Amino acid sequence: MNEPDHPSSSPEVPWPTSGNRVSTPDTSAATGSQTPSPEAVDPIDRAVRAGHETIDRMADASATTVRRLGERMHGAEDALHAKSAELRDTRDEWVESMRSTVRSHPLAMVAAALALGLLIARVTR
Repeated sequence: MNEPDHPSSSPEVPWPTSGNRVSTPDTSAATGSQTPSPEAVDPIDRAVRAGHETIDRMADASATTVRRLGERMHGAEDALHAKSAELRDTRDEWVESMRSTVRSHPLAMVAAALALGLLIARVTR
């Protein structure tokens, strides 16, 4: 019952060993030579140089753009911090103004809160 579904006799799989090396074809530019010919190297060198020059130009252009973007972001960050501090100061002034108004006229503030509550209740019906 616990026997595997595959047959018990499987063919032997030959594993590659040092004795079974396969020779690879010669892919050099000039057959029989270890160094490629200058005619084959020159176009490759020109293409590589052109690729390097293009990448260098792109890197220089992007570095300038990234630097400008960083400067703008720094300016925006400074403006945001300044505006945030200004809004905090305005909030604190309003809170202090309301506190002083409530302390000076407590009954009027309770009446105003009651009137506002009734108005909101009528609108939401």
